[in-house]
Amino acid sequence: MKRDWLAGIIIALSIGVIPTVNISAARAEGFEASPFQLFNLAYEGYLEEVGIPSRARLERLYNYHDIFAEDIVAAGVEAGYIPDTTLEDGRYINAVRLQMQSLRDRDRFHRWR
Repeated sequence: MKRDWLAGIIIALSIGVIPTVNISAARAEGFEASPFQLFNLAYEGYLEEVGIPSRARLERLYNYHDIFAEDIVAAGVEAGYIPDTTLEDGRYINAVRLQMQSLRDRDRFHRWR
């Protein structure tokens, strides 16, 4: 039940419905972000304090191969969204990588539209 509530916070946060203060509460409650949630936190700017840019700058860095899934995972650990053991979890890192690829796929879609 608690996990569902926290997941709801992250989803609402990713669409801009809830202010930043609630993310801190989620971290304090022991919430662990899924790869999808971590990527969305990065994209929305919640990892800027630990060096991950948001939105267009994140897309640009990804397209020029200047940022990697490992960077986002390390930032997620530093920001407290995921445990440090995640740095060794290849499946988690690969899932973040797949989310990052959606940036390139989305860019291709908009270019051809």
